[in-house]
Amino acid sequence: MRIVTNSAVLALLLASLVLVGCQSTGTDKAAAASSSLEAYNTGLQKGLGDVDRAVDMLKQLSDATGQLRPQFETLQAAIATLDSHAQRLRSMRETMTANKNAYFAKWNENNSAIKDPELRKASEGRRTEAMSAFEKLSKDVTDGANLFKPFMSKLKDIEKYLDVNLNAAGIKAVGEKVKEIAAEAGPVKEKVAAVQADLESLIATMKNSTPTKA
Repeated sequence: MRIVTNSAVLALLLASLVLVGCQSTGTDKAAAASSSLEAYNTGLQKGLGDVDRAVDMLKQLSDATGQLRPQFETLQAAIATLDSHAQRLRSMRETMTANKNAYFAKWNENNSAIKDPELRKASEGRRTEAMSAFEKLSKDVTDGANLFKPFMSKLKDIEKYLDVNLNAAGIKAVGEKVKEIAAEAGPVKEKVAAVQADLESLIATMKNSTPTKA
């Protein structure tokens, strides 16, 4: 009876990813997927800072007296930065998804070419586990987006309102809305933290199982 150790299984699985020579290899696909995960994680970290700045500028304006225009313009800039970065994150998510799909397609292709049933079963099991991890990531990202959209919408509504009501009465009128937005920032940031935990776990797993090129 043959006994295949975990290390041997992993080595043979990884070897199967590079059997196609100069063609796009499983290693290439894994590297692209891992790189897009890291880029998205970095982008999320910047996004957290942008959320904090927008909320801080909104609070400062709501407490301001005297000349309101300079602080309002600072708030406008913070909102524009946050909105622009959110759009970049959506684009990065699309890239991340495309790279993930290519990676799993290559993995499935290689699994089909593995003749040894024990190795094929082990590889299919690892692929299923990895897919589950990506599915959790996708769900958390979607949940985060669903929290962020109304948060961003309320920020923009206040910006539009104050643009034509930038006076003491206008500031007072949005007081409760400012508190709502500040409160909603918490769940948004918590969900981002959950997404980052998913990302960091996947990145670590892929780095541990993907050989570096010579």
